[in-house]
Amino acid sequence: MSVFPALPEGRLGGRAGTVAICAIVAAHLFILPLPGGRLLLLAHLFAICGAVAFAASGTISPRVRAALLGVGLVGIRVSLGGLPLPAIDAARDLAVDPPNVQVTVAAVLAPLRGEQRVIVELGSARVLVSTPPNPQLFVGDEIECQLDFAELSGSSIERLRVRGVSASAQTRSVRLQGHRNFIEIIRNRFGDDIERVIPAPAGGLAAAITIGLRERVDERLATAFTATGLGHIVALSGWNVAIVLGAVGRALSGLPLRRRRWALVAAAMLFGIFAGASPSVIRASFMAAATLIGAASGRRGSGAIALAHAVLALTLLDPAIVFDAGFRLSALATAGLLARAQEWSNRAALMGEKFPGVVQTPWRFIGGDVAISIAAQAATLGVVIALFGRVALWSIPLTLLIAPLIPLATAAAVIAVVVGELASVLPSALLPLTSALAQPATALFQACAVVASEGAKLPGGALVVPRSATIPIGLLSTAIGWVALLRPYGSPPLASVDETENESAADRRLGQKLLAATCVLLLLGSLANSYASAAPRDTLRISVLDVGQGDAILVETGGRRMLVDGGPDPARLLTELDALIPSWDRRIDILVASHPHEDHLAGLPRLIDRFRIGGVLGAEERGGGPASAAWRRILDTERLQYRSVHAGDAFSLGQASISVLWPDTAYLAAEPTNDGRSLNNRSVVLRIDVHGFSALLTGDIEADIDPQIAARITTPIDLLKAPHHGSGTSASRLFITAADPRISIVSVGVGNSYGHPVAGTIARLSERGGLVARTDLQGRVVTVVDLETGAWHTSTSAGEMAVPSRAEIERLGSAFERVGLRVTDAVQPLRLADAPLAALGGCRLASATIRAWKAHGSFSRGVTTSS
Repeated sequence: MSVFPALPEGRLGGRAGTVAICAIVAAHLFILPLPGGRLLLLAHLFAICGAVAFAASGTISPRVRAALLGVGLVGIRVSLGGLPLPAIDAARDLAVDPPNVQVTVAAVLAPLRGEQRVIVELGSARVLVSTPPNPQLFVGDEIECQLDFAELSGSSIERLRVRGVSASAQTRSVRLQGHRNFIEIIRNRFGDDIERVIPAPAGGLAAAITIGLRERVDERLATAFTATGLGHIVALSGWNVAIVLGAVGRALSGLPLRRRRWALVAAAMLFGIFAGASPSVIRASFMAAATLIGAASGRRGSGAIALAHAVLALTLLDPAIVFDAGFRLSALATAGLLARAQEWSNRAALMGEKFPGVVQTPWRFIGGDVAISIAAQAATLGVVIALFGRVALWSIPLTLLIAPLIPLATAAAVIAVVVGELASVLPSALLPLTSALAQPATALFQACAVVASEGAKLPGGALVVPRSATIPIGLLSTAIGWVALLRPYGSPPLASVDETENESAADRRLGQKLLAATCVLLLLGSLANSYASAAPRDTLRISVLDVGQGDAILVETGGRRMLVDGGPDPARLLTELDALIPSWDRRIDILVASHPHEDHLAGLPRLIDRFRIGGVLGAEERGGGPASAAWRRILDTERLQYRSVHAGDAFSLGQASISVLWPDTAYLAAEPTNDGRSLNNRSVVLRIDVHGFSALLTGDIEADIDPQIAARITTPIDLLKAPHHGSGTSASRLFITAADPRISIVSVGVGNSYGHPVAGTIARLSERGGLVARTDLQGRVVTVVDLETGAWHTSTSAGEMAVPSRAEIERLGSAFERVGLRVTDAVQPLRLADAPLAALGGCRLASATIRAWKAHGSFSRGVTTSS
């Protein structure tokens, strides 16, 4: 016997729907900015409403009783289980500077500009913490850190509170104490397997869609999915769970219906747990299972009733879920589909019969999907406007492009997990085989990434609603959408059964052929793109990668590769490398760590699992921050061949000769001091020469080292990687005159807090006629040298750059010297006190000052001690 009062079954789910809707409304009231005591009093009042509903069963109408029951159930749940959100006074005791604390990672969010963002449990409160990218953190990790709580505005505090977070903090270093979540270890192992054989950013997208590791999606790609209204593709939701349940249902088609239903329920719950057991994943599993079981029962309105039961159960399990935007949109979209998807699909088919013949065939394939998308949009548009203040206008057509690929891509990703595990143990000679087996998944996920990235560039991509109008326009849109979904329509005329079956069978066969042809084309295109990305063996290719506020330079020649530094953002580094290195040849012969600063080292630790590393070169290992500590641990434990280099050393890479110009052994003999300048001046400086072409890679050397470097530059340089991101304390005229570069490349991040590059430095780099390129404005800068002719050119995403000839540089340089400026007099005085503290401390990550070296009084190999 049901506990719900009897109500007629309608599109809103009858009595279960009324209870669920009222429970959701009641749960939303706990968002009110009130002290905890008053909110608990409100919960007690709601619980009394539930008691009234049971006691007055014969004296009030069934609908009122259902409403009181929904309110009462939420009141009982909150009274017994605590508030779903932190009260406004919850953070009062947290906003202090505590000593080192041990906390547990409760959730891992998408990284932001290279920083990890995690939610940790501190006592009974949850805190959003920004951490350095190393060590990599997972759900369930126990960590020790010192939290520096942020001073937030009232609106920022409220935004955190509605996400269940009491405060925001950052930490400069993290000490990992252990892992306690076995499921998370397995999930992330599978994610590593996928990313090992599927190039970034497609690999991170595959890990998100298949396993729910959404934090692995490249930041720029995630932005593109959001901007195009395709976020539901990345978020593990009913869409993804339905694919799993559909596969399980087909595999168990021989079982009786009753057993198959229970198997679907078990599959949904197990997948939800394995995919992270976060509220959004559990919500998706509940909804998908309930909807499929309800539809299989064959009763009128059973889908809506199943959805209502699922929503109610989830609300009572965790009332905070009603504040999750994904939960709201998923529930509304599912309700909209149950209300009108089938009927509107039938009407779309009839509408297609009135189209011209040339349009009818494609409409038969997309008409139903268009109708389904419109039903989902009608149900959710108002909430989207109210929450986000914008509407993605290209969402429906882009969804139609991606939707057919997702089931196949998900199946291919499962194969990629197995292949990736094999790739971690197989010898290098067999890696092309694993790459070939993973190529279907690579092609499909790359296609999805291209659709989102290119879709974000389409004109008129979004309709932005003024902030003051989001709520009224959202409410109006919600009302219009649900009136359209719930108003009665006349039944569309039906074609004969035989005619419908014949057309459907023919359409399915044609659709399967078209999908197969599309997949073959995508596979061939992916293979061609991967081959084209590799550097030709008869060239030298130097790529200054676009890794943000940091350095990473890839040098390739004759099939050999050298990577100098890894930038501040591991995900961005991997995306850049995978765009240039074929997936079947993930090998770096020489890895150079110029000096131990975060903006040069943070990306390197993540390379070890992805690439085969031949050897590591460096000079200064002492000092630095969290990335440096992680890198020292890797050097101690991963059996990498490490060699310390200094001025006078030389080695070769293919036909290229590479000389080490700095640092001197005498300079390295002294302990580094606690400021960033000391480590900057210990940067490895490399000169590359091949067939008359020369390049100089300078790390972060400051101008006080310039005289020593200038004395060792015996012939002019063609390509200069500008020192220290173009800071005001680098690249003196003495140095620039000695190098006399034809092109200088400044590796720098967009909108960095240091003001890099400084206008004066850019002027000095260009005043002798040399060209200046910047990664913040032009992205990746690639120079290719033909080893047969010696000719070379430089290009960016905008096209080839017009690099001046050596004759032009000499002519302009002579004219510069004739104006009366003597080089020795033109060196700008560099006063340490005039430089900003952040610049002296080495380049930090974009929004978190990392000056770990300030806290260290002594340094030793592999160990950092505090003073």
